[in-house]
Amino acid sequence: MKATLHPYQEYSKNFILTRPRSALFMECGTGKTLVTLSALETLQPNHHILVIAPKLVAQTSWTEEIIKWSINLNPVVLAGLDKKKRLKMYEQIPHLPPSIFFINRELVVDLIENTPDWYFPTVVIDEMHSFKSATSNRFKALKKISPKIERLIGLTGTPQPNGLLDLWAQVYLLDHGYRLGQTMSQYKEWFFIPDTKRLVNNRVVFFDPKPGAEEEIHRRLQGLVVSVKNTALKLPPISYVDHRLTLDKTEKDLYNKFIKENVLAFDETERNVPVDDENATSFIPATNAGVKALKLWQMASGALYKPPEERKTPHDFYHIHSKKAEFLEHILETSNGNVLVFYNFKSDLIILEKELQKLGYVPYGQPNKKNYPTYAVFDKSVELKNAWCDRKINVLLMQPDSAGIGINIQSGGHTIVWYTIPVRLDTYTQANARLFRQGQTESVIVHHLLTKGTIDEKFRNALDIKERSQQALLEATKQVLSKPYL
Repeated sequence: MKATLHPYQEYSKNFILTRPRSALFMECGTGKTLVTLSALETLQPNHHILVIAPKLVAQTSWTEEIIKWSINLNPVVLAGLDKKKRLKMYEQIPHLPPSIFFINRELVVDLIENTPDWYFPTVVIDEMHSFKSATSNRFKALKKISPKIERLIGLTGTPQPNGLLDLWAQVYLLDHGYRLGQTMSQYKEWFFIPDTKRLVNNRVVFFDPKPGAEEEIHRRLQGLVVSVKNTALKLPPISYVDHRLTLDKTEKDLYNKFIKENVLAFDETERNVPVDDENATSFIPATNAGVKALKLWQMASGALYKPPEERKTPHDFYHIHSKKAEFLEHILETSNGNVLVFYNFKSDLIILEKELQKLGYVPYGQPNKKNYPTYAVFDKSVELKNAWCDRKINVLLMQPDSAGIGINIQSGGHTIVWYTIPVRLDTYTQANARLFRQGQTESVIVHHLLTKGTIDEKFRNALDIKERSQQALLEATKQVLSKPYL
């Protein structure tokens, strides 16, 4: 199936096609990958293409887009290969037909050091802000090889995560210092004022933008960068993005093991089995088949409650996989603004809180002297609602039952993540309406985290075709059980 691009995507595609170096500063979910692939397919270069991306994205997302939209490009994935296999693939590069290669950003130096020549006249840097540091090895390596790159495409939704200083290194890779200066020092001299009141070891480390600096920088980037700020582009009012996450072999085996031992083992004649999670009572019928669906649903997000006799806590669970939690990190890193995450099970919440704390997020309301990003679990309180609306909370975790009609929180953000895909259409639409409603000033992006080969995909399809009957749910359960993850 060939994609039909939105007007802003067609504009962005033509922007890439008409320039040897360009960047799309468009946030996560706006279709930067599809736009870039469409442009590359149109160009049909007779040489290799290199895509540098975060590991998970390099391993799956780009190739899935190629398959989904029937893009006529030959993918070769180097990300995730062990060193021995990777070095062997490096040797084969000059002998392969024109292909599009995918590496994670940590391998940039490795690739350059272990290939005798540069075989990639076209380079795409996905999440280009990861090259914001001019002192990083990856930036230095790419800067060194830059004269051999004929076409460079940069993609990011967060070009300045820490401020305007983040732009210099990224823009330098695109134009070799023409717009923002030949060096970081020159960039600072042109656009910033040293903050002499906040010295570190008697050195100036903080810089404040000069009056009008931001406007001037964005003006200079016209013709090089597509962004909402420097164009008249208008994004769709709401966009939906499916992220299909693939389990590795060990995770697949564990998933299938739990299906066999903990789902199929239920007595088919049993009825009215109590539902084990209070958050799910409004979604799944309390029949034996319903309990099976409930377990499959929970497993798709990476967990399964232990039998009551094995629990040390009321919600003690087996941890099956972390694919959704890992990909959430990518969305948080690349989203331009605060994020509303919908979960269903208590196990989901436990995993989410652990992941956020690992990433440096601090529970809202706790001491936070270093100004780390914050998260909160929605409790329907006016205080928490106001804090989110005032953008004091970076990630808000919400159970869909708490997102009923009448909760106005649209001023707090415009990015939604469905960590656990819902079963019912009314639940789904009402929850999305917490941000996508009158008063929202930005385009809303809805992300669905879906584990491939699980009931997630069945529920996602059901949402599309608006099948909300118990029969549709039970049929989805049967399909998953009859064909475990292969």
